[in-house]
Amino acid sequence: MLRTTPSRRAASLRLASVAFVSLLDACGPGSPLDRVGHTGPLDTSFAVSTFFSPSGYMGDGAVPGPLTADINENCKERPPGARGDCYRFTYVPSTMLWSGVYWQYPSNNWGTQAGWPLAQRVDDGGTLPGGGNLPIFTTVKFQAASNLEVDALGSALQVQFIVGGINGGFMYSDEFKFSKFTTDVSTEWHQYSIDISGVPFKTVIGGFCWVTNYPMFTDPTTAPVHVLYLDDIVWE
Repeated sequence: MLRTTPSRRAASLRLASVAFVSLLDACGPGSPLDRVGHTGPLDTSFAVSTFFSPSGYMGDGAVPGPLTADINENCKERPPGARGDCYRFTYVPSTMLWSGVYWQYPSNNWGTQAGWPLAQRVDDGGTLPGGGNLPIFTTVKFQAASNLEVDALGSALQVQFIVGGINGGFMYSDEFKFSKFTTDVSTEWHQYSIDISGVPFKTVIGGFCWVTNYPMFTDPTTAPVHVLYLDDIVWE
């Protein structure tokens, strides 16, 4: 079965956050800030693609070749009412057997620059001991699909979806991390959500992320290519 141990996941993300900064200078489009003229704080529901760039390529994706992205091209037929950009990531497994992408602000930011400020609300539900402020956002919703059926590899290919979590030892970081593991990404669209409520944070660098891996000791020359479709990635 396809499994990722917690220690392997943690080591992988730490490695991605620190080791690949120099390799990512040319990845991703320019800052979305140039497109929207918004200076923050973010104060209403938004599509991640409006303010964050899928520039943080990790694992096998940190070098040219194994991981390619199509943005608003070659997408799966979009779900009704989908907002923001649509994506098609094609991952041909290589030596590391894992890959992933962070949506960052600004592009290629692993903590050398500040993230987006977020509008706050007073915690009126008793979530925080002694009271305090929380972001106005409580949920990140998105839709995902794959080229592989759930049982295509004998068991499902595991995908981890993350909000926040960029903390590479630089001046700035995400002081929070929410994640969701799933093994049911299949050929049909499925909507997922990540609860980001109840934790105080005022800025965000990593607006969204996905990571997938093949089982340890998989032969990458015979493993199937994994295509991941993503759409309608929204903070609410």
